[in-house]
Amino acid sequence: MKRFFTVIVLLCSLWSMGQTPGGINGVTVEYWLKAGELLPTLPEDEEDVTNWNDVSGNNRHFVSPTAFHPRFVKSAMNYQPAVDFYFLDEEDGGNEKNNKQRKLESISDFVVDSDRSYFVIWISRLDEEHISKDASVFAFTAGINDFFGWNRKKELLSNVRGALYAFSGTDTRKYGIGMSLIPNKTGSTALEHTFYLNGEMSSTGAKKTLYNRTGKSVLGKQDGGNSDSNPFFGEVMEVIVMSKPAGSNGVTLTADEIKKINSYLSLKYGLTLNSNSQKDYILSDGTLIYNSILPGYNEFGFDIFGLVRDDNSGLYQKQSMSTEHPIMGAFLGELAETNDENTSTLDNNVALVFGGNGKEGNSSYSYKAGTAFMNYTLKINTDPETGVVQEERLSSLENYVYRAKLTGKSSLTVNFTPNKGQWILVSEDPSFNPSTTKIYKIKGGVVKDVEIKDGDYIGFTYYLQAPGGVTNGLRMWLNASEESTIVTNEKGEVLIWEDYAGLGTSYKRRTANKASAVYLKAEERTNYHPTLRFDKENDYLITDKAPMSVAAPSKVSFYTVVNHDFASTRSYFIGFGRQTYGTDGRRPAFGVYRDGSEGKGRIGSTGLSNTKGKLFNPGATTIAGYIWNVGSDVTFEFDAHAENVKHTYDNILMNGPGMLGMGSSSKTYYLQGVMPEVVAYETILTQNERDRINSYLGLKYGITLKIDKASVGNNYEYLFSDGTSIWEGNDAVHNQYHHNVAAVLRDDDANLNNRQSRSTDVGAIVHMGVGTKLGIDPELDNIKQNKTSISWGHNDGSFALHSFAGNDDVCGEMDSRLEGRIWLVDNESFDQSIMVAAHGPTFPFNGANYKVYLLIADSAEKLIDNKWDRIVPMFYNNEMHVANYKFTDEYTYFTFGAKQVGTCEGCEFEGVKKLDFTKANWKTKGDKGPKVFDLGDGFKVNMNIIDSSNNLNRGYPRTSSLKTLRESRRGGAEVTTEITFTNPDGNEAAASASFELFDIDRTGRVVDIVQVIGYCNGSPVYPKLNYTYNKPDRSRYKTDNSGNANAKRQGEGYSGNSSYTNKRGRVFVEFENPVQKIDIVYKSQSSSTTYPTSYIGIGPMEFYCPAPLPEPNEDGLIFVKQGTAEVLLCEVVDYTFRSVNTNCAPKEVNFTDTLPEGMVWVNNSFSAGGVDLDDANITGYGTRTLTVNGLMVPGGGSLYTFRANAIFEEDALAGTYENRATIDYDRLGTPVTLQSTDRLTGKDMTETIALDSDRPKQILTSFTTNKGCFTLDKENEVLLNIDNPNDFDLADMFLSIDYDIDAFSFVNGSLATSTGLNIGTNQSDEGGFEFEGFKVPKGTSWVKFKVKASNNLADYDVDPATGDPRSITFSFDLISESEDVCIDGALANANGEIELPYCSICYYPSVVGDKGDILNSDGFMTVSTLNRPDSQWVSERGNAFVVLESYNKGLVVTRLTTAQISALNPVEGMIVYDSTENCLKLYNGSEWGCIAQGCVDE
Repeated sequence: MKRFFTVIVLLCSLWSMGQTPGGINGVTVEYWLKAGELLPTLPEDEEDVTNWNDVSGNNRHFVSPTAFHPRFVKSAMNYQPAVDFYFLDEEDGGNEKNNKQRKLESISDFVVDSDRSYFVIWISRLDEEHISKDASVFAFTAGINDFFGWNRKKELLSNVRGALYAFSGTDTRKYGIGMSLIPNKTGSTALEHTFYLNGEMSSTGAKKTLYNRTGKSVLGKQDGGNSDSNPFFGEVMEVIVMSKPAGSNGVTLTADEIKKINSYLSLKYGLTLNSNSQKDYILSDGTLIYNSILPGYNEFGFDIFGLVRDDNSGLYQKQSMSTEHPIMGAFLGELAETNDENTSTLDNNVALVFGGNGKEGNSSYSYKAGTAFMNYTLKINTDPETGVVQEERLSSLENYVYRAKLTGKSSLTVNFTPNKGQWILVSEDPSFNPSTTKIYKIKGGVVKDVEIKDGDYIGFTYYLQAPGGVTNGLRMWLNASEESTIVTNEKGEVLIWEDYAGLGTSYKRRTANKASAVYLKAEERTNYHPTLRFDKENDYLITDKAPMSVAAPSKVSFYTVVNHDFASTRSYFIGFGRQTYGTDGRRPAFGVYRDGSEGKGRIGSTGLSNTKGKLFNPGATTIAGYIWNVGSDVTFEFDAHAENVKHTYDNILMNGPGMLGMGSSSKTYYLQGVMPEVVAYETILTQNERDRINSYLGLKYGITLKIDKASVGNNYEYLFSDGTSIWEGNDAVHNQYHHNVAAVLRDDDANLNNRQSRSTDVGAIVHMGVGTKLGIDPELDNIKQNKTSISWGHNDGSFALHSFAGNDDVCGEMDSRLEGRIWLVDNESFDQSIMVAAHGPTFPFNGANYKVYLLIADSAEKLIDNKWDRIVPMFYNNEMHVANYKFTDEYTYFTFGAKQVGTCEGCEFEGVKKLDFTKANWKTKGDKGPKVFDLGDGFKVNMNIIDSSNNLNRGYPRTSSLKTLRESRRGGAEVTTEITFTNPDGNEAAASASFELFDIDRTGRVVDIVQVIGYCNGSPVYPKLNYTYNKPDRSRYKTDNSGNANAKRQGEGYSGNSSYTNKRGRVFVEFENPVQKIDIVYKSQSSSTTYPTSYIGIGPMEFYCPAPLPEPNEDGLIFVKQGTAEVLLCEVVDYTFRSVNTNCAPKEVNFTDTLPEGMVWVNNSFSAGGVDLDDANITGYGTRTLTVNGLMVPGGGSLYTFRANAIFEEDALAGTYENRATIDYDRLGTPVTLQSTDRLTGKDMTETIALDSDRPKQILTSFTTNKGCFTLDKENEVLLNIDNPNDFDLADMFLSIDYDIDAFSFVNGSLATSTGLNIGTNQSDEGGFEFEGFKVPKGTSWVKFKVKASNNLADYDVDPATGDPRSITFSFDLISESEDVCIDGALANANGEIELPYCSICYYPSVVGDKGDILNSDGFMTVSTLNRPDSQWVSERGNAFVVLESYNKGLVVTRLTTAQISALNPVEGMIVYDSTENCLKLYNGSEWGCIAQGCVDE
């Protein structure tokens, strides 16, 4: 220790020769201890103080002699440091004995000289809660009764030779400048001992001398060592001991010296001198720099502070504010934590001093936008992001006004930190007329670059705003929702939080803490409103001026909204009295404490009071209200529930320093949680005013208010600011639903605009809002009308699940619904759609593994009886289940049902990602992968085809028509196409998906067996399969609910083969809920030992994150459209339409979509989504307008999907094409039209951007047979005509022609093509045709061949009703396998089919003009009624013997009765009409029989 002291002695003498306190001469400075010059390098804030250097030049430094040290306060009074001799309460880990050990002793002895007079000056602030009998700030000699400080009565104390003298003046401040002048002589002629507090003198009448002792001086106590006598608790800023030769009668300081010292110390520490004793503030050279009796200054003697430089005294104040009432601070340059850290400069002997008039209240000062001040005109501003219009206007002028006194310069440019108002006014006119006044906006608590001249008045103005419209007694409104009131650094830490009411109080970051609360733009615990979040003990904010107008108001109403994480069992969120933790930091402190599962209220001042009952649920956001009759009682009002507690303590300081997020004697009782709003009133509010504030805060922050939380009922009525009801919690409708109450509403007068809302009490599930996305990062719309609301609450019913197992009558595809939990919605004139969401850990259907439905009814009983009026599908988006709905009735009830669909957590991208299969991304035929497709935003699709038995034919898979991936196989083993998704991190991702499978059919005796399975975290999820063909029963396959699409076997209706793109073999696959993996398992089964080639194709795949659908219209229908976002003009545009019928009964509608000019619908492209639809109901192919009549939209809330394709006309131009579709239906005899909205954007129009490209003309085809039906064992000829109108050949073509190879066989040698068309060799190994790699020449060409029908009925599908074979389908596809994507578009219509019936009745095609040899026959007869001029017409009728011709005559054969016919002597071939049986009869040589129509060659 001695070596350490030696270092201190050598290094720490900071005495500046020629500098004395106040710049006075003729004194010896014995001690000069400045906290600001404690050590060469100052400690960190709150660091222990073990050394305090003496800067008098005497090197009488002080050290700590015990293990219990005071601590350093970096900024205490007026940006000057202090040494804090603090008291640590027992509950905070301290004890009384240890607290009394905090002191500092001089390292050397001090010798009191009886021949000198001594002058002791100490600047301190007393801890009023912990006061010893006689508290010593400074003692000359340890253990000797010569010390100076404060007594138990909180009076300034001087003890000389054991005689105690208490200050008896009028100044009652418990801080400031103490001065004890000791002449140190006795006798009748000796001078009296006097002492001063803040310039006011108090005479002792005594003539005592100090003990002539030698010993160590002590700070913070009377005794040295481990003694605990007379400890001082509080802050010490500076201690000065001076002396003069005493002479015979002793001497004292002159009046001028006292003035100079007091001026130096008062301006340094922001202390206003007692105006009854010292009005002059002077520099060391005697220059007067302020006096409140100067002309024009007689009203401005309050809260004096200033910027001053006086080198002789060591005074250099570059930033300053009043310690009594920090209404405003002034500073040069950049504001620093301490005055010494401010690097700005000021010329010597320059002083700018401000004095206030001390007035309270305000006056009218009404000016609107357009008012011109000297330097600025009030404006109307529009926020560029939100479009919110704000008018700069003024309503009030604070009565408190400052006046400036400038010495040494004509003007000085300074900066201000006002703690009143929203603007400051600077004028030579005390009325602040705009024409003679400059106005400055307070931004971030600061006004910069204000020119001040001698005599200027500084005022404060604002536009008053109040929570709930309650202005009476308002003193502060901190509102985090008003972002303009908060200044943050780049980390989001709060630097300033300004009063939104305009009254001026602001809280700021405490620099020494090196941290502060973080500003959040949205937080779930504050109902998604902005808030400050406090995480650590050093995150609290501080203020120089707390909001109350006086230190000890008689009545206080205080409200804050908080949600505590409870770092410990106690939490104080606001404290008054100081800017660091300590007992003086709770003058008072408001907070809460946690008692197990109960949250209770707490107030701390010089005593502590707690509530007995539970006030809130820990973990819930609460309105913590404190209605305080100071010195009497406090009513804790939490969420409108009140409990009154006696609290008589009245030692408070509510207009000085304070803390936000802390307010305790211990640093462990800080706020850990969120606090979005703080409101302070200097009055006891009326019940009506309290109700309005509670309604405002409760509605805004989703807090359920109850007047009595301990009882059932006795709920709360939420009100608009005009007193009209929003939610009447106690009436018959609402009473049982008063749980987790929340509201979406707009109330302009209350400054309340909840565009989204969710209860912040525990157990909340329902979340509503206007917009397209809810939550922390929302996309919200505006609420259209003021004073409108949607509010809701629930009945606290059971979350058990009500199973629908075995109940087939339930409306909707659900497994279960909530057993007892029902919500009530109250609509107060809210006329717009709202998004309804459900999420949270207590929601039984939480997470992506459920398909959730919103079940809506006009009574709770309907929901209980499973008779809901609407069932609205919800989509899992942004980690919540969401749906759009428009509540039209005053009261609506709802609950939730669900079906389990998987366990994926949802998507990670927006919009649609599309995967087309083209030669560009699947270049090599036969490539089975693995392959990776990056679709953007880091979303990747990984494909791998697993073919363990090598069943795939050579060259497969390969890309094919319509951007598909085609698989060709032989054999029955499984071939699995495995599709997985990954995110940017390479981890599993999830997405919803839709695509088509192609060519699922029977080839001969081989049927295709396909299953599609999705997986979520290993659990299977089955897709919804829809038939593409509009006659589902005539498709080539059957589906089930397990993802199976299996070709129909021989003998089943409409079994057989179809071409690759034929709709009979296509199935639409849709995973409405996200999956992480899709397996397409393809195998085949044969009824024989052989396996001919069979195919399937995988169509283009779309991946998307499900977005909520628009709200149902008043008839419960939803209709959306989705189109290809961007295409080439030559490509096909795919349109997908989705409709939801939230009613339980199906709804018949008519569909119409008129394309923009330049587009037409592709032939036969409409797919009705599995609904049976006759072709006659569909019109408009090849035109702009497609109409489909008689669409039946199923009920039950399922998503009904139908699709169609369009192409661009040859003269269409590149650009944006947009339109919308309609569905029309009948509403009780009135026609109604519902227009589509875009599925992805939510906009009215669905938009496709068409890019310019080559435009090959459409290829035209016809597909015919030479007979209209088939006959067993007879031949038919099939003809395919191709018209290529382009001026170039189409290369790399693929042609497939399919028919039932069991029913028909190819006639060898019958295949023929037109000249120039060389299709090569048939690649099909068993039946049918496949030609590849050929060219289609320009112009017309054809392919024809013959097939022969089997004579064995077993080879056919037989209609059991007739015993005849069913129709046989012949189909074809003409496909391009080139890399030119535009050729695909030209081939959009190059496919088709013929459905050839069995010849039960049939005709050959007519023969016209074959130049038969009728004229060379043995004879012929002609009869004509057409007056032919010549006989040429005869030869055009072919090889006939008798030709009859007439357009208006008939042939009448012989007419006989049955009896007459029986009497004839017939010959074979005789024909007669039987008038009895009414039929034409033929005699076949043995009997008569009625002629039945048949094919002519039968």
